[in-house]
Amino acid sequence: MEKSNLQAEKNVENLFPVNRDPKQESKRPEKIVKFDEDSDLVRLNPERRQKIKFNIRTGYVFVNPNDIIYCSADSNYTHINFTNQKQLTVSLTLSNVMESLPPSMFLRISRSTIINIDFLTEIKRTEKLCILNAMNKNYSFRISPKNIKALINDFYFDH
Repeated sequence: MEKSNLQAEKNVENLFPVNRDPKQESKRPEKIVKFDEDSDLVRLNPERRQKIKFNIRTGYVFVNPNDIIYCSADSNYTHINFTNQKQLTVSLTLSNVMESLPPSMFLRISRSTIINIDFLTEIKRTEKLCILNAMNKNYSFRISPKNIKALINDFYFDH
């Protein structure tokens, strides 16, 4: 165990050499990097701006909305289900979560469910169901006739 710690310290020293000589330290150039909205560093990865921050019990989680399949309510908590089959529980109501999500991607289909319409594959009007498919797994949810109409009219379907 001690050998691995010593090796890790040496690796860190190689990455960030420590000058112990005060004469050397005064010669070291000072680097200051400032970030602003017009910075090239910020523009390199526009997806970074798309992440959403959620409070959890131990801190914060940053989530890409493209990875969310659906969200389901459980009293004052919301379960967020992802494409990697993981689930995150946040201490927010479904309404609060909906406010954080991009409205062009998500639709609240019932009092307890928000879906990502990018995963929507089928609407069964007679059974009042909408089917999502993510990673070759189907998810079905009850949907009201009013929300079926809103889904068809307000989003990307041809009439």
